[in-house]
Amino acid sequence: MLFFDSDETYLDHSGTTIPAASLLRKHYEVLSSNVYGNPHSQSRSSQRTTAFLENAKSRVLKMFNTDSSEYDLVFTQNSTAAIKLLGEGLSDRDWSYAYSEDAHTSLVGLRQLATNYKTFSTDSFHDCTNELYNESVSKNLLVAWPGQSNFSGERFINKDWHVKTKALGDNVYTLLDIAALAMTYPIDLSSESALATDFLCLSFYKIFGFPDLGALLIKKSSKTAQLFEQRRYFGGGTVEALTINQDFFARKSSLSCGLHDGTVPFHSIIALSLALDTHYELFSSFTDISNHVTALSKYAIDRLLSLTYENGQQLVKLYSNELFYGDSTKQGPIITFNLRDSDGEWIGYSKFDEVCSIEGISIRTGTMCNTGSAAKVIGYSEKSIIENYYAGHVCGDENDVMHDTPTGAIRVSFGAMSSTREVEALIQCLQRYFLNPAALGESTTVPALVSETPAHVKSLQIFPIKSCGAFLIPENTKWRVLPEGLEWDREFCVVSTATGDVLSMKKYTEMANIRPFLDTDSGTMRIRYQRKGAPVKDIIVPLLEYTINDKEIQSRLCGERIKTAPLESEKIKAFFSDILGTPCTLAKSSTNQRFYKPHLDGPLNSSKTAAKSGTETNETKKIKISMTNSSPLLLISESSMRELNKHREPGANATINSSVFRGNIIIDGGALEPYAEDEWSEIAFGNCFYTILGPCRRCNMVTVDSTDGSIDKTPYLALQNSRRIAKKLLFGQHLTLDERVGEGFITVGDQLAVRR
Repeated sequence: MLFFDSDETYLDHSGTTIPAASLLRKHYEVLSSNVYGNPHSQSRSSQRTTAFLENAKSRVLKMFNTDSSEYDLVFTQNSTAAIKLLGEGLSDRDWSYAYSEDAHTSLVGLRQLATNYKTFSTDSFHDCTNELYNESVSKNLLVAWPGQSNFSGERFINKDWHVKTKALGDNVYTLLDIAALAMTYPIDLSSESALATDFLCLSFYKIFGFPDLGALLIKKSSKTAQLFEQRRYFGGGTVEALTINQDFFARKSSLSCGLHDGTVPFHSIIALSLALDTHYELFSSFTDISNHVTALSKYAIDRLLSLTYENGQQLVKLYSNELFYGDSTKQGPIITFNLRDSDGEWIGYSKFDEVCSIEGISIRTGTMCNTGSAAKVIGYSEKSIIENYYAGHVCGDENDVMHDTPTGAIRVSFGAMSSTREVEALIQCLQRYFLNPAALGESTTVPALVSETPAHVKSLQIFPIKSCGAFLIPENTKWRVLPEGLEWDREFCVVSTATGDVLSMKKYTEMANIRPFLDTDSGTMRIRYQRKGAPVKDIIVPLLEYTINDKEIQSRLCGERIKTAPLESEKIKAFFSDILGTPCTLAKSSTNQRFYKPHLDGPLNSSKTAAKSGTETNETKKIKISMTNSSPLLLISESSMRELNKHREPGANATINSSVFRGNIIIDGGALEPYAEDEWSEIAFGNCFYTILGPCRRCNMVTVDSTDGSIDKTPYLALQNSRRIAKKLLFGQHLTLDERVGEGFITVGDQLAVRR
């Protein structure tokens, strides 16, 4: 096993490449066979560590065709930390900043430390830098650009930008971000190279997969060294002398030693030295790697652009110059694209993210922390970015198309160990889910309206803690129905104590094994964690004690900002943190913060709901919801479940259970037609009437078994085969209590009636 033993298809090497299994073994063997002390000490173990550190520095510089006479190397956490370190050196003086519109967010962030800044494109570089220099001749000027766009893969390595910039004056400096470029391209920092800028930043995990380490390379000169003389902070190991009371200290004469605040991550640097050996053993040279990924990218481009619908419409909209593929000086091993349907309409990248997750394909979607490149090639303005933000779109959410324009894209990227196998897995995924009519099972008809409804409420369930297990409402229990849904449904959530964000089962599948049990008589909720092979854990939480108060925090749920009140109990924090493996705690949500999301409906009910009596439609009136994703209530039909099970893939083992759809009201009745609910507009249980809001759009959450957190793509594929309607996967119906009712009760066994 050279890299990893997995069925996954890895196509996100620009995020990080895959470490060699032999590297990880070597690292373990080295650390377990000797003692490595803190390099600030003078012991034998410390000298052993220092030897590794010096070796790693020398080897990295050699890898870039330079040495310690030309460049200093400072180890950092990552490329971003290297950029920040340079900014700290400049921050106590007036300086101007020019950066490329293709810059990574971390390069853009330097502008916050500059006195003034401008951006440049490939065409405007010279005008921009000359103008900025002439505006502030007495200031230092830093000009920064990426060697390769991490969004599109476009390369900027044959430009004369460094030479032209340095010709402006002695107080002008250049910074090259090689984090994306160094992965697969032979970096040459010899004196005549266009890449030999004053500063370079990189991340080694992008090159080797391990260790998690970065570096700032600093060209040796009195001018670059002077930039750091006014840096205020100093850490352990960076000074030669220091007084405690008087304001006196002397930095170490070596620039790199003076910038390594505290003990360097020496175990990681030992791994870096080993990673260099392993990389050359496996791949020979970066020239060989470059040739390999260049050819593979060209192969992948040809395969992607060959994907067309029967009417000739191309599936893939490419955001790179097709002609650049095959030329490693112009294009890196990145393919960025979006998808279109047969009518030319956009297919949101979140949809592709879902199917890739199901098929075990690792990609990247969004803007890839490169807003400038994304806006340039997709074609949206900075005004639209701001408008989309205030409309609720933030980085990482599922708002992938707004105002008929994608908000981001899909990126696949290759590394040294990539092969045509990964390309073909990608192609097969695109064919299966987007081009193959048999697999998609496009459904355009629904059953006629039934004259009788022999159905009843089979079961009722709520999810007191969002994304955790269900609580089955006992039979013969009248359960209160409120405008925002069944009482106690999604009243609580689990929030990160680090960020305040609401955690979801999509990311933390272990949440499925956390089950709440309500005792409304005693006003408590017993929370039980139980999974096969693990000890049972219980904790009891009062239901009514917690309200939104002065200690509320801002949380994020489905891209929205909401207020939550974390429960301030160390016992509760420990309970959830231990189970989920991340610092978190239980929180209670405020009511009346969130409203029904009509844009998440499917297409079936729009004409019916618009035709109802009254002047307001579901699009215009505000329907309160709790922490559900889109509506107050969700109805699931067991008759429709039986029909869905007929469309499982051949060889699928288990029957699909309705629990995967996390409905509140489960109905059944032997004579009830499958999907009859698609034609209903209003229904009643007992004396309470409900309005059908629309069918529930389904995502890859249905692949998570809500009883134990295991992953099974059977439900998703069955939906693809039978319930793909107007390009959406639909199952279940969103409901809301009729606004004229106010509130009511529902009980297991209640008969269903359809209001005509």
